[in-house]
Amino acid sequence: MVDEAQNNTQNTGKSRGEGRRKRHIVIALPDGSYIRRVDYIRKRWEEGVPRTEIAAELSALEGREVTYQDIYPATVDRKRRIPAVKAGAAGSRAVAVKATASEAKAAPRITDILVLNGPNLNLLGTRQTEIYGTDTLKDIESLCRRQARKVGSTLDFVQTNSEYVLIEHIQQARGKYRGIILNAAAYTHTSIALMDAIVAGGLPVVEVHLSNLFKREEFRHKSYISPVAVGMICGFGGTGYALAIQALARHLEKMQASEK
Repeated sequence: MVDEAQNNTQNTGKSRGEGRRKRHIVIALPDGSYIRRVDYIRKRWEEGVPRTEIAAELSALEGREVTYQDIYPATVDRKRRIPAVKAGAAGSRAVAVKATASEAKAAPRITDILVLNGPNLNLLGTRQTEIYGTDTLKDIESLCRRQARKVGSTLDFVQTNSEYVLIEHIQQARGKYRGIILNAAAYTHTSIALMDAIVAGGLPVVEVHLSNLFKREEFRHKSYISPVAVGMICGFGGTGYALAIQALARHLEKMQASEK
């Protein structure tokens, strides 16, 4: 966990300022280098921003990948500016990079995954439970957030009955999200506009459905989402969302690795 900065003054008879150490937040990167944006990280942490989101913002600021696992507190000697690194951490020297106020203000809030739900899914738990199960949409949202934490991702969860709103979310997702999980519900079988929006948006999409489409009416066998999606998961109820998050998180990791 990231801790608040705190000063520890040692009364050892040394001159004022000597022996004084300050608790700073340090980011250890895989290549052994370090980033220290003390004020910026502390401010975001005190605002209640999760480590995953702080890491995404730092990635944008630094122009290189920072993951939530890289953030931890370290003791820094104020005079020498060298962190006392936890055992096993790579490297030992710090590159002092201070975030300016304009940088902090301009930092984009990037969330890993947008979970989009289409029409009538707000009725889950009471609608055709023999097909869709008894889980409510709130239950599924809670499941998604638990699964996202397990894989170290952040997500937003949205439901709308409007095709227009779904398209707006997909169009506006670039630069705000890294990938989308989409249950377009009935629009799956009718909406060429949604398909076109996915292509135009350029983000990876995982299609998910609660029921097995291919065991139902023939008109449900046709999906306009599948041809432009990374993959499709159906028939596992709410668990399908957790599987989709895991699959999309892995896909995003592979995309990052290929870009390096």
